[in-house]
Formats: sequence, structure tokens, C-alpha cells
Amino acid sequence: MPLMRIHKNKTHSWGIWKMQESLDELLLSFDNSSRYENEIKNFSSSKRQLEYITTRILLKHMLGEEKRIAYHPNGKPYLSDNSYHISISHSGDFVAIILSNQYVVGIDIEKYGMKIDSLVSRFIRLDESPTVFQGEKRWSYLLHWSAKEVVFKILNEQNVDFKKHLKIEPFQTESYGSFLAQESRTADNRLFNIFYRIYPEFVLTWSVVEEC
Repeated sequence: MPLMRIHKNKTHSWGIWKMQESLDELLLSFDNSSRYENEIKNFSSSKRQLEYITTRILLKHMLGEEKRIAYHPNGKPYLSDNSYHISISHSGDFVAIILSNQYVVGIDIEKYGMKIDSLVSRFIRLDESPTVFQGEKRWSYLLHWSAKEVVFKILNEQNVDFKKHLKIEPFQTESYGSFLAQESRTADNRLFNIFYRIYPEFVLTWSVVEEC
């Protein structure tokens, strides 16, 4: 079973799943698989179908029961019974979920790759300072992008420019840790504490905050 990890503490929990099974194998995890089979017919992409089903299996493993995921008009997910705040992320063959019944949450997972190099000028500011980790800055670039995705999800605002409106405060990239992210998209100019972990194939970032 490619459930990589579930982390729990008093305020929130998060989980990571690596998609390795077939769609048929995944569907066996549900009591009523026909309902999910009907839902994924709306997706023409087999990868999107796998993401949809894997997300719901991971959620079931995290909570010990099935919950219905719904979506706001802007695409932001929520649980139909409003029992938890939820955030979801996909990258490559990885799925990540964070939950909290007390706080607003955001999570992002980014698979390691050279593609990030060509995007740096679009989201790294002159007053940001990516650092070297394992002999390169690519891991730090990924963390900057991933953290800004987390802040974007929590803010839930339109027209957020990752370079103009979001700033990562300087930090030394390590295997895990935390750093601060500042937003200037709203009048509140909120500061977010971003937690992170670096894995061999990806980076994971998340944040847990009071209601925006």
C-alpha cells in the first residue's frame, strides 16, 4: 500500500499518498465503488481519475471513515458536512491532504524536477534569498513556490501575483523546518508560518492559521 505517511497533532493532521495502484484496485477500497465510478466518468484524463479516487482514499485513511468532498465555485475544496477544514494538493504521482477541525489550513506538494528553473523569474523576488541545499538552489526554489501556493490557498483571493504580493522571508534550507511568508494582496498584510519537509522526490509545505 503506497500510503507514505500520516502525521497527526493536536491542531491538524496531514497525509501523503503515492499513486501506484490501478484504478480498479483503488476502487476496491470503497464500500460503494459504483458511486465513485460514476463520478470519475466526468474526467477524460486517466490521471485526473486516479487523483480524484486517491484523494478520497487518503481522506478515508486519515479519518477512518468516508467523507464527501465538495467544491466552491472557485474550485476550493471543503467537506460537505463541514466537520474539518481541508486543503488538497497533487504533483506528479503524489497526493497530499491536510485537515483541521479548528483552523484554516493550506498544503502543497511539489515533485522535484528541473522545470522549476525556468519559472524562477516569475515568482522569486529580488528581496528573497533562496539558499543552497544538497549542492543546489532548486530545493529552495521549490520551497518558495510551494509556500506561495499554500498562502494563495489560504487567502482565497482573486488576482494574487506570486512575485508582487507574496514574499518569503530569508531562511536556510534544511531537511525540515519552518519560515515566514508575508502577503501584501490584502489590507491585513498577513504573516504566515510555513512548515516544510524535504523528501527525496518532493517538497511538502503547509500552514495552519486562524480564520482569515
